[in-house]
Amino acid sequence: MMQIRCDWGLCNRLEVLFSFLGEARQKGEEVVWIWNNNVPCPGDFLDCFEPIDGVKIVSSGEGDCHFSGWMPLAPENEQLLRDCLKPRPAIVDAVARWRSSLGHDYIALHVRRTDLALHMQQFGQDISGYERAYCFVEQFPPATRIFLAADNAESQQFFKDRYGARVFFKPIIPSDSYRQTTLLDAVVDLYVCVGAAKFAGTECSTFTKMISILRRHT
Repeated sequence: MMQIRCDWGLCNRLEVLFSFLGEARQKGEEVVWIWNNNVPCPGDFLDCFEPIDGVKIVSSGEGDCHFSGWMPLAPENEQLLRDCLKPRPAIVDAVARWRSSLGHDYIALHVRRTDLALHMQQFGQDISGYERAYCFVEQFPPATRIFLAADNAESQQFFKDRYGARVFFKPIIPSDSYRQTTLLDAVVDLYVCVGAAKFAGTECSTFTKMISILRRHT
């Protein structure tokens, strides 16, 4: 049995899980995945995704963890993630509704600011502005529809002010919370971005990285 945990955000947790799942399957072992519904990840995995064979999800562990923390997902484990990570029907339906309203040639942006900015400030760094996102959008015809996955209302307003009715998103109600979107909404955003004709994300974000991984294997 491999007991693992990561108390960071969803995509950090997924990288840890699939870093160990392949090895566990080769050994015929079960992965016990300690999942805490907490501030960085406010929701439960099984509300959004189907169960994964060989993975038991618990809220607390017994004994020592095989691994606790975060590690990046190696490229050789990406296809395993793509094969095993299956969103629930409610997620699939929500994504289908978005894609139907956006059309087949929409582009997508992931713009992360709230918690990533706080994280980078700890290391004396500032997060970059929106210029890269603007450059990405403006290489496409003016009528191209844009799906925006953002983590705060301010970012949504910036893009709405600049691109008007071309920009689509689920409005965020501003708050002082570390996370301003639900886990379910974040997973819907993730898969709408996966299905876009073209995508651009936020440097250093594991959410952007996860979208890129899923796009490579779709």
